[in-house]
Amino acid sequence: MSKVTKTQHSTSERVNEMEKRIADLEEWAVDVRDAVGNTLKVQENLKAKLSDLEGRSQHNNLRIYGIPEGCEGSNVMEFVAEFIKSELNVLQDIDLQIQRAHRALVPKPSQEVQA
Repeated sequence: MSKVTKTQHSTSERVNEMEKRIADLEEWAVDVRDAVGNTLKVQENLKAKLSDLEGRSQHNNLRIYGIPEGCEGSNVMEFVAEFIKSELNVLQDIDLQIQRAHRALVPKPSQEVQA
């Protein structure tokens, strides 16, 4: 029986070793699954950013400098369209299709007289 016991003990050790390796692999698979999930989320965010940047880069942006603060009134888009048409006489009959117009993001100058 000694030989059978040795074989059984050897087999038992091998099974235990395989179970440990399987448990390690299962733990590794969970870690890999989590890492892949996080990577996919990052990829989706980067795709959204890239799409946004590509869209913005295709806009025909125009910056106008030297317009005094407040002269645009309440409708900046209308003011910009009229300003461009008045300064560039060739565009009188063209629809400019202005989609968005706004002031630069700087603080308004103070109302105090500076010496």
